[in-house]
Amino acid sequence: MMRNEINLSAAETAEYPEISPPLTGGVGEGARSSSITPTLTLPRQGGGKYMVTPQQRLWGIENLINTYNSTERFSSFRTLHDKGESDIFVMILFFNSVIAFLFFVSLCTIAPQEVCADISEMHGSSEKAVQGNSQTEDDAQAYEIFEKILILSDTSGKKNAFGEIETLYLEIIQKYPHTALSQECYWRLIMHYIENAVPPMFERAETMYAAFLRNYPESVIRNLIIDTLSKGYYESGAWKEIITLNQPEVRAFYETKKPSNPSPLFMYAEAQFHLGNLQEAERVYRSLIDRFPKSRQASSSRKRLDEMHKKNTGN
Repeated sequence: MMRNEINLSAAETAEYPEISPPLTGGVGEGARSSSITPTLTLPRQGGGKYMVTPQQRLWGIENLINTYNSTERFSSFRTLHDKGESDIFVMILFFNSVIAFLFFVSLCTIAPQEVCADISEMHGSSEKAVQGNSQTEDDAQAYEIFEKILILSDTSGKKNAFGEIETLYLEIIQKYPHTALSQECYWRLIMHYIENAVPPMFERAETMYAAFLRNYPESVIRNLIIDTLSKGYYESGAWKEIITLNQPEVRAFYETKKPSNPSPLFMYAEAQFHLGNLQEAERVYRSLIDRFPKSRQASSSRKRLDEMHKKNTGN
């Protein structure tokens, strides 16, 4: 692989931890970083609405009371007035009674729905509590396995215990996919394949990355994985692989101008430079410098542009 003047590992790539407490909780790094929310979340349960308001309940009760009072007044009325007037009152009373009766029936019909809504809400709260307890248990068990990885790394070394560490990472990923630690273990396992295998196991790393994208397409861990893979490809001179990996990020940069990470731009430009596509490399180097002028990648891009200029002028 062709070497160049720029020290990539020191200037352009993040200094990743060896094997340290997970980013998603606990002590160390986790204590200083916010939890990474798992992609798969359950919708909030319960929250059913009643079909009868308290005011409607009051109106129904008042109608029943008024019907009873009208009946009592009718009994007295019959003793004081003639039959013609009482017949008219009977008709009015009859219609009022029908209306009150129908409203009472509607209350009786709707009331069970309220009870069902209450039961549903209670059931939803109960389910949510059970799910919360299950999630807590999964998190605890995943961290127990991760502790075994820490112990193996300290006592045996990551390369000597390569297979055991790989198995433990896979156990967390497969058994506890809904935990935040599972997402992080994808990244750490990919790093394990690249940094601790001789030669680097890029095929396994790429397979894990593809699985990660299927399961957690919006996870912020994705950026760490891209940086790790790019670093491995760079050290192996796999320039085409770097372009394929970082091209979506570069394309998104030119479409939105809102990236938060200069690393994909730099890696893409470096790959184009080493493949001899100097015009494309220069374009991206300059875009990186304009967008991230104070970054380490911008400093290295300036050096690369100076180098290209000297070669073009023969100086």
